[in-house]
Order: sequence, then structure tokens, then C-alpha cells
Amino acid sequence: MYVIVYLKILLFNLGMMFGGNSSSFFFWMR
Repeated sequence: MYVIVYLKILLFNLGMMFGGNSSSFFFWMR
């Protein structure tokens, strides 16, 4: 359970690092 949350946070941080790609990262996670 916690591993999935950790991965999601990691992906979110990556999206924020790339800037405008954060929204697409959110869409990709769903």
C-alpha cells in the first residue's frame, strides 16, 4: 500500500521538476 503512495509521490516530484509536464503526469497516473 505505502509503496504505491511512495511511487505516486515520486512521479509527482518528477513532474514538478519537469515543469508543465506535471498535469500530464497526473493524467498518466490515473
